[in-house]
Amino acid sequence: YIGNIFEHGSLHDILQSSTILKKIKLLRRSDIHPCNECEDSHTCVICLGLIHTESGKMNTTSEQICNFAHAMKKSIEC
Repeated sequence: YIGNIFEHGSLHDILQSSTILKKIKLLRRSDIHPCNECEDSHTCVICLGLIHTESGKMNTTSEQICNFAHAMKKSIEC
C-alpha cells in the first residue's frame, strides 16, 4: 500500500511521501541476493514487479530472470 489519493490530496504527494516508493528508488542490484554475487548479472534485466509477484519480496531474485540471464550468457559465448 503506497497511499490513498483521497487522503493525500494528489498523486504527486503520494509519490513524494511514500516510504515504500522511497525504498524501491534506493534499491540497487547489490541489495538483491543472489544477484549481488552472480557472475551472469551483466546479462540480467531485473524486474521488481516479477520479483515481487514470484516471491512477495523486493530483495531477492526471480527464477525466470535468472534462467533468462544464464541462457543469454550461454548464447553470447557460442
